[in-house]
Amino acid sequence: LLEITKIASPASRLQAAAAKELMYNASRDNYSNLVYLEGHSRGTMTLSNALRVLAADHVLSDDLKILAFNPAAEGNRLAEAAALVTKKPVKTWAPPKD
Repeated sequence: LLEITKIASPASRLQAAAAKELMYNASRDNYSNLVYLEGHSRGTMTLSNALRVLAADHVLSDDLKILAFNPAAEGNRLAEAAALVTKKPVKTWAPPKD
């Protein structure tokens, strides 16, 4: 939705807002708290958009771990969105015969 309309879905905005709050380390005044963001199937499309929302808010952190389970989001799209906020690669799992 974000790539087409330039408007993030409510679900992706909520996921980004929650991640931003959890990642923020007040004692260091940065986004250094370890956070795992996970997406399953179609949820990986929401995750991809949430990562783009975080990037637009200038939330960057190498302590962000991104996990995709049986992703419906195109692999490159999710990887590109993740690269906007962290240097860590997306960890992907899918069943062998899916």
